[in-house]
Amino acid sequence: MPTHESLTEDEYDERFVPIPVPEDDNSIWEYDQITGKQTEHVWSVVEYEDDLYAIPGWHVVNVIGYNLTQHPWPHTDIEVRFDNPHDDHVGDCSEGCEV
Repeated sequence: MPTHESLTEDEYDERFVPIPVPEDDNSIWEYDQITGKQTEHVWSVVEYEDDLYAIPGWHVVNVIGYNLTQHPWPHTDIEVRFDNPHDDHVGDCSEGCEV
């Protein structure tokens, strides 16, 4: 049985290499854009307690979109926590914060 893996966004980007959406150069795909793709290359991007995570495979609960990667995931016991740009500024608005 595989050990649970928690990856940073940078580790995920380097190891699995997300494929950008051609029309707008981001990596969040809509379901209808990736139907028929190999499951091992699909990650569900989910929101949980104001954070975003990528988890392997097709999911529907709390999903905001999907990532498609160049390299397949080896097992389903992996999660990726995406960087939250607001985390760096919590409590530090001395130069003004944009929300």
